[in-house]
Amino acid sequence: MGVVLGDPVLTGVDEEGAYYELLPVLKATESKCLRCGDDMEGKLRIGFYCSLDCFREDQRTIEERRQRRVAMHAARHSGNN
Repeated sequence: MGVVLGDPVLTGVDEEGAYYELLPVLKATESKCLRCGDDMEGKLRIGFYCSLDCFREDQRTIEERRQRRVAMHAARHSGNN
């Protein structure tokens, strides 16, 4: 069983003005692909993914979510000035 971080469930700014994110810890099994849920028994694995395509797609999705969070934080921060 592996552990990955999910999308933030809480974001904010602390008393000192530092941005923070509260991330849930998700558990992943090595028998199922983290992206598509396909059974990985007998397949060449790439971490928790059944193929390089699943790995790349998941990384792209994670990067898009990260960019949205950064933009949302910047928009909130600019409204406080």
